[in-house]
Amino acid sequence: MSEKLSFQERAKSANAISMYRRDNSENINKRVIVKKNGQAIFNDEITVIAEDCNSYLNVAIMWEDANFDYKEMGLRGYYSSTYHKVRYDSGVLSIYSDDITITII
Repeated sequence: MSEKLSFQERAKSANAISMYRRDNSENINKRVIVKKNGQAIFNDEITVIAEDCNSYLNVAIMWEDANFDYKEMGLRGYYSSTYHKVRYDSGVLSIYSDDITITII
């Protein structure tokens, strides 16, 4: 698991997820692109759910929608604002986890 982010980074990540939730109030399929060490390993439309878990925010990605073995690729079912850098800009949510970048359009 990634290390816990600093208070400032947690706040930035929570704000990014909150803005994404504001703009995407429905749980609809989104284009999800995953790069590991700069190489694309996933590009498909699947369900993405941004959740408010009281003391943190969470992005749940339903990899199963695409019959994708996400665990084998080093991915997680959800990404928390406590442990993952998340940014939201111009309608694009980006999640950074170790050597993985997840872009949700």
